[in-house]
Amino acid sequence: MIYEEKINKNNVSKLLQELRLEKRYIDRVYCYRDAIAIDVNTDKKIYNRFDNVYICNESKYDESKHTLVYESIIDVKRSKLDPKVWTKDKKLKPKIKQVMLDDLQDMANNGIIDKEKITKLLLLGSIVTYNYTKDADLDVNVSIEMDDDELTIAKEALNTYNGKNAPGTTHPINYFFRTTPIELSDRPAYDIHTDEWLLDPDGEDTTIENFRIIVEEAISWCRKVDLDLGELRRDFIEYLMYEYLLGESNIKTEGIRDALSDKENEVKAGLDCLKQDLYAIKDLRARAFEGDDFDLLLKGTALVSPDYNTKNVIYKVIERYGYLDILHEAKEIHKKASEGKDVKNDLIKFLKVDQK
Repeated sequence: MIYEEKINKNNVSKLLQELRLEKRYIDRVYCYRDAIAIDVNTDKKIYNRFDNVYICNESKYDESKHTLVYESIIDVKRSKLDPKVWTKDKKLKPKIKQVMLDDLQDMANNGIIDKEKITKLLLLGSIVTYNYTKDADLDVNVSIEMDDDELTIAKEALNTYNGKNAPGTTHPINYFFRTTPIELSDRPAYDIHTDEWLLDPDGEDTTIENFRIIVEEAISWCRKVDLDLGELRRDFIEYLMYEYLLGESNIKTEGIRDALSDKENEVKAGLDCLKQDLYAIKDLRARAFEGDDFDLLLKGTALVSPDYNTKNVIYKVIERYGYLDILHEAKEIHKKASEGKDVKNDLIKFLKVDQK
């Protein structure tokens, strides 16, 4: 959906109202020929349904390139590393490091990996920079010697370990396995085993351009989720209708019970589809850090870090739009349903269905 109305002082309030964005959260509103950028001072999730309206913590506009320019992938630069993750001397907090080592030991105990074959254990991503958010991932990159079949099995097992918050933080820990050496280049990285910086974030210069192109690609992923979410909602509403009819004494129930069972299966299939959407988006990001496929956002520049891979930036934009939260919630409901638990009330709340 594109916001077509020209923004001015008289109707900016209307746009903010449609975005459900309170004025107290607004720092500035930039109005350009075919784009609107809104600087906000909140971490609150904002559902943005307009293709040419950008909500960000800090933005600039390059008139010559007619595109928004975002600093350091898509997040505002902070004055220091996250104190919940790092000590004052910029070392990973021992309790967080211990959780990572314990997880790897548990993987070894369960036959998922051979710890002796780990060649590197690096912490990567925005959490090792000054551009983190309050819920940024702790990306643990595990370089390990294993064949393709072992790697496939190990990656599938990561669903058990990934997504749990590091102690004392709101940062999920996510593990990535790779069998080829990682090219760090100018990318900040922290060696978990040795507690040493391979590249200190202090000297990093991370300016990204042509962000709008990436937003358009991310929106195509979001539309897929919207379609799957809409179909699930329709199936669930019909399920509730059949359930209601089945309980009515003055209605012939012939065929209704079968229809109810069919809709129940369709709802389960819809939840599974959203779970697969989540895995596909996470796989998109994982591929940004595997091998040498650097589909860079800035062609012809010296930036060769996977952080600048379009796949990673697309993931970050999808995350900012709040879709990962939606998909994670769908995954949890799917899990409960798979365990035979009643998820009717969960779905009513999740899908915002008015049960009449």
